[in-house]
Amino acid sequence: MRAGVALKGTNLWVLIFAIFIASIGLNVNSTAVIIGAMLISPLMGPIMGVGYGIGVYDFALIKRSLKHLGLATLLSLIASTVYFLLTPLSGAQSELLARTTPNLWDVLIALFGGLAGMVGITRKEKSNVIPGVAIATALMPPLCTAGYGLANGNWTFFFGAFYLFSINCVFIAVSAVVITWVIHSPRQRSVDKHIENRVKRAILAVVLLTALPSIFLAYRLVQEEVFNAKALQFVQQELRLKQTHIAETKVMPTQRMIEVTLIGERVDDRKLSDIVARLPAHGLSGAELVVHQATDQQKSTRRCSRRASSMTCTGTAVANSKTRTKPSRTCSRRCRTSRSTRSAWRRPRASCTRSTRRSARYSCPTRRSGTPNPARWPN
Repeated sequence: MRAGVALKGTNLWVLIFAIFIASIGLNVNSTAVIIGAMLISPLMGPIMGVGYGIGVYDFALIKRSLKHLGLATLLSLIASTVYFLLTPLSGAQSELLARTTPNLWDVLIALFGGLAGMVGITRKEKSNVIPGVAIATALMPPLCTAGYGLANGNWTFFFGAFYLFSINCVFIAVSAVVITWVIHSPRQRSVDKHIENRVKRAILAVVLLTALPSIFLAYRLVQEEVFNAKALQFVQQELRLKQTHIAETKVMPTQRMIEVTLIGERVDDRKLSDIVARLPAHGLSGAELVVHQATDQQKSTRRCSRRASSMTCTGTAVANSKTRTKPSRTCSRRCRTSRSTRSAWRRPRASCTRSTRRSARYSCPTRRSGTPNPARWPN
C-alpha cells in the first residue's frame, strides 16, 4: 500500500506513457486504447494511500499521498493539453463526451469500485480486482478530457471532466477509509476522541460537497430520459399516418423540442394543430413540436423553377451536376434567344433565381423545354 504511493522513477514514466495513450484513445475514439491506459495508469496508488492514511491516522502518509496525487494530476493536465493543442484531430468524439456529464451513478461506481479494490488488496492471494477497479472507475480518461477542454477553451468539458475525476478520487479514498476501519487495521498513532470526531466530520463534509452536485445532475439526466421516452412514444402514436411516413425524429430535451421530418402525403395545418393539442395528454406540457414535410421542399422547388423561367439571368451559369458546383462566369445581359422564342415568353426581363435542386442550376432557357447553353451567352 505504501510502496505504490510515490510517483517517481518507473511509476512516473508509466504515468507519462499512460497520459499519451489515453489522450490518443480519446482523440481517435478507441475504447480498447482507453482501457489499456486505465490498466497501466499508476494513479490508483496515491488515492488508496490517502484513504489508508486517514483510516490509520497516519498524517505523514496522507500528506505524501496528496503531494504525489497533485503532482500526477498537474502533469496529466499539462501533457494532455499539449497533445490536444498539437493534434490535427480536433473533433469531440463520443468517448470524450461521455466523460463531461458526471452524475450520481458515477458516484456509486467509484464507491463500490473502491470497496472492491480495497477488499482485493487485503487478500493474500493475487486476483484481478485491481485491474477491474481501474477500468470501472476510469481515472486517467477524465483528466485527459479536462486537458482537451483546456486546449480548446471549452470550460464545460474541463469542469465536467475534472468533476468526474474528483468524484472518483474522493469515493475511492472514502471506500479505503471504510474498509480500513471495518477490518480494524492497527493505527499508526494513538489519537484522542476529539481528533477522531474532527476527521469523521471532515470526511462527511467532503463526501457531501462532492456528491450533492452529482445528485442534481442525476435528477436532470432522469428528467431528460423521461422526456425523450415520452416524446418518442408521442411521435409513434400520433404521427404514424396511413399515407405519411416518419423519416427522422430528433428530440432535444434541454429545449423541450421535438423535431420530426415526414415524407409522403402532406399533413394539413389543421390536423397538425390537433396533434399538437394532444401533447399535454402524453405528459409533454410546454413542449414544442416542429414538423418538416418533404412536400414543402418540392413546392419550393417548383415555385423557384417557375420564377427561374425568365429571359434575364443574374447569377452564376449552369453548374456541373457531377461535381455539384463549378464556378462559371456570370452574365447580366439578356440571354440570346431567337425572335420566335422571345415572342413566346411574355416576361422577357423577369429576374431568374437559383433552383433549390442539388445540381444548383440557374435556369435561363433559350426555349420553353430546354436548358441554358452557356456557350451561346454573349461575352
